[in-house]
Amino acid sequence: MFPTIHRFMEGLLSPRTSLRTLSEARFAQDGTGALLLERTTLFAEAQCTLGDRRLRLFCPLSPLAHRLAETTAQRLKYHPAEFLLPWRMLREEFTYTDATGTQRTCDLVAQELPAEGEPLATAVGHADRDRLLSALDTLQRQLAQAGLTHNNLKAANLWMTPDYRLLPLRYAYMRFDGGDDAPQFDALRAFVAEKASVAQMMCDTSAEYSAPCTAFRNHLWVGHMFEQMICVEDAEGYGYVDTQNRYLIAPQYRWANDFHEGRAEVQTADGRMGLIDKTGRYVLEPHYEIVEYDDRTGRLLARFDGRWAAFDYEGRQLTEFGAVEP
Repeated sequence: MFPTIHRFMEGLLSPRTSLRTLSEARFAQDGTGALLLERTTLFAEAQCTLGDRRLRLFCPLSPLAHRLAETTAQRLKYHPAEFLLPWRMLREEFTYTDATGTQRTCDLVAQELPAEGEPLATAVGHADRDRLLSALDTLQRQLAQAGLTHNNLKAANLWMTPDYRLLPLRYAYMRFDGGDDAPQFDALRAFVAEKASVAQMMCDTSAEYSAPCTAFRNHLWVGHMFEQMICVEDAEGYGYVDTQNRYLIAPQYRWANDFHEGRAEVQTADGRMGLIDKTGRYVLEPHYEIVEYDDRTGRLLARFDGRWAAFDYEGRQLTEFGAVEP
């Protein structure tokens, strides 16, 4: 069981009772004094200060989000590169009450931000273009030498320090087996060279991510378009609409991921996960604790009673449970 973004927001309004180690943190607010929250498919996010430290706090919204965060935290222990910011799990950090009135705890993720600087998305408007392009070259070399691929390398996911170092943010989708990040860097170079706007980058973690656009005001939350489908949240749960805001898959899930290569992980009301296609048909029935789909290979892993098995793109089981490890 994981909290909704609404439970997370309620908890941050009273950190002394809801947070274990960050009870004295001060959370960022907008001009009206309202708590500043952002949301991606995987996490609810908030920024805070604790003494002289600046932190980005991530609340996982599903078992998959928690699994990716935890795996990343473990693997980053072996990559102490100077261009990587601390990413650590805070065990049982958040206490909340679920819809049944039961008190629960949830792990959170904390990423420490540099004392100075700003996201590339805002820095590009006033920074020196050539120095930024050089900084991108440096970061690409650093990632390649460390055998890392960020996999979500966009302008709002890069922090620029005053001395023109670029530091990646948001590591949940980071891959540790290498990969081709050249297209991402090409897009970033084009962005910097043209001094394009954040909107042109379609960054999925910009400040307006959690605010529905004018044509989609009837939803609690609106994601971005992937494969002509947009994940939305309504009172009935998560579902998908097209670019004209017409339902393609009715809202019904406790949580749903974006579509990639025709597949999306979903979580049902009972907390079980499965995999659907673009018609809403279950490719993998929702019987599992975690379903993790790799769109690069078409292979997926599912966990049942703590043991993992592999499945193919069509949901056919490839191994017995317990025969593979994630």
